[in-house]
Amino acid sequence: RAHFACDSITHRDEAFVCPFEGEVERLYNRQSYIVDHLDDAIAANEIQAWAQPIVRVLTGRICEVEVLARWESKRYGFLYPDEFIPVLEQRKLIHKLDLAVIRNACAQWSEASALGINVPFGINLSRLDFELCDIHAEVKSLTKRYGVPTDQIHIEITESSAISDDIVMAEGVRKFRDDGFQLYMDDFGSGYSSLGQMAFMDFDVIKFDKTMLDHVEDNERARAVLADTISMVKRLGMQTLCEGVETQGQLDFLQGIGCEKAQGFHFGRPSKREYIMGSLANLAKLNESPADNAYFD
Repeated sequence: RAHFACDSITHRDEAFVCPFEGEVERLYNRQSYIVDHLDDAIAANEIQAWAQPIVRVLTGRICEVEVLARWESKRYGFLYPDEFIPVLEQRKLIHKLDLAVIRNACAQWSEASALGINVPFGINLSRLDFELCDIHAEVKSLTKRYGVPTDQIHIEITESSAISDDIVMAEGVRKFRDDGFQLYMDDFGSGYSSLGQMAFMDFDVIKFDKTMLDHVEDNERARAVLADTISMVKRLGMQTLCEGVETQGQLDFLQGIGCEKAQGFHFGRPSKREYIMGSLANLAKLNESPADNAYFD
């Protein structure tokens, strides 16, 4: 507990003492709960797979969804990802969470497929997933159990992980590639992006972080940077997807520069399973058919 209190002021130059009480104690208890009750939460279906639509900019139709982890705790209520994901990564338990989310996503895809609706979905993998388990074998097992074809699921890896020299991760990514899974680089532009690395990257889609889109409506230089980067990525044979679309003006800009896919609150917020399944009738009219999806890709 003293260590936890000490860590809480590591980046505060003016603080030299921190008592273990008040907000520090509440945060400690919350994080301890997350670690100690993860297995129970998975067994009780508190760990859920929510989905956010991704839209084809050219047509305005849903072409896929991104699956996102959510935790509805009996004790603390709704927990946001930034409350539990960093804690589970720090304690090297993130693979348990990710596999639970992937299992739920595969089950939901199978349920929708039985109703005649096939919407591809993306899953996020942590860099630690490749170290803590054979994530490739685990995902393959789940897709086989639920009958999910590899062309209906794509793997998202953050930019920082993608440019690391981790041999274990590189081998795992290669296995996904060899088995026909599409690979997405997530959060491009949010960290130390290296354009030099782009020449050696083998991804199907580059996902641009919302920070690259935030100022395109009022900043000419921001528009130039995003437009030219998207053009370069497309010339390298990779598709482009922009996250964080919140206004019609941002969407109009993406249409004008030829960005292929878009995601953000402008199209819909992440939704829980009950809402998704309840909206299947409407979704069927809005999403691309498998043939259209392959054609536009």
